[in-house]
Amino acid sequence: MTVRYFDTLAPGISINILKTGYLFHAAEASNHGIYLFKSDGEDDPKPILAYSQNTEKYDKNPQLIPKYNPRAEPQNLELRDQIENYAPINDMKVDDLNSEGSQ
Repeated sequence: MTVRYFDTLAPGISINILKTGYLFHAAEASNHGIYLFKSDGEDDPKPILAYSQNTEKYDKNPQLIPKYNPRAEPQNLELRDQIENYAPINDMKVDDLNSEGSQ
């Protein structure tokens, strides 16, 4: 197996790839996005590749762990539309402000 770095998106709940060449990304806390594939990533001038142990290209040197910096803007995807995400309530605290003794 060969793994190639493609693009960076915000942490998400779901990614759907459609036959029409679009990608829908349901984000956790940011806006959801509908992206169009501009490229398949094969034309990257500096590809970052990682090889499995079962290939001839695998090097056992532990210093050769692939490293990359996430991109701020996708290069292979084009944002076509976005849906506002009204992020869910993750935490709530209730207090007895009127000192009624209710909980």
